[in-house]
Amino acid sequence: MNPSTGGNVNICAPGVDIFSSYPKNSKNKSGNYYAMSGTSMATPHVSGLVALYMEQFPEKKRRKKSGN
Repeated sequence: MNPSTGGNVNICAPGVDIFSSYPKNSKNKSGNYYAMSGTSMATPHVSGLVALYMEQFPEKKRRKKSGN
């Protein structure tokens, strides 16, 4: 999204210090959860939202990107 041309944020997801199940190791000595950051932590939130949206609106079809 380019702030100079406008636009809206339709979906956002957390991506910093998200608790995730994580095996005990040298990084995670205290338990079964570990705070992690990055797109790999945001992706499950967005995927879940899309699944709920598709369940609510089954008549909506995905649009194919043109030019490929």
